[in-house]
Amino acid sequence: MSRQINDAQVYDGKPFFNKAAPEPMSAPGIPDGPINCMTRLKMVLRHKAYCSDAEYEIYLGENDIYPDEVYDKDVHQIGIYKTVLAILEPFANDISLYMKVELAFGNQGEAYTNLQKQISEIKRKIRTLQDEQDGNDGCFTSMFYTHKKKRA
Repeated sequence: MSRQINDAQVYDGKPFFNKAAPEPMSAPGIPDGPINCMTRLKMVLRHKAYCSDAEYEIYLGENDIYPDEVYDKDVHQIGIYKTVLAILEPFANDISLYMKVELAFGNQGEAYTNLQKQISEIKRKIRTLQDEQDGNDGCFTSMFYTHKKKRA
């Protein structure tokens, strides 16, 4: 014997859920399938409007990336971070423009400190990715594996 309780049917005193699993939902503005390089750039920038899409395309082009190209992490990751760096660095010269995009700061000093921290982290990330791509383990490679010439 069965009876309906909320979303479950009860058979012989035990609940039996007859509901299909919910379909996975993607975040707004992010497609379900493969993404293009422009979308990935915007994701790294946290969908903040630092400049227009046309300007984003120019910055991507400077790093040999086509905006509509399907994003491939192995091919495009370093170029995307270099593009983010190129987008953020000009704001260091006009922090009031940066504060119009990033609204969380009470004064220019806080905004400038945050921007410099972001720029430093991106530069570090680029160096790390380049070292990984080159097969180096970062700074430890040069510190522990120095090659000395043998004296004759």
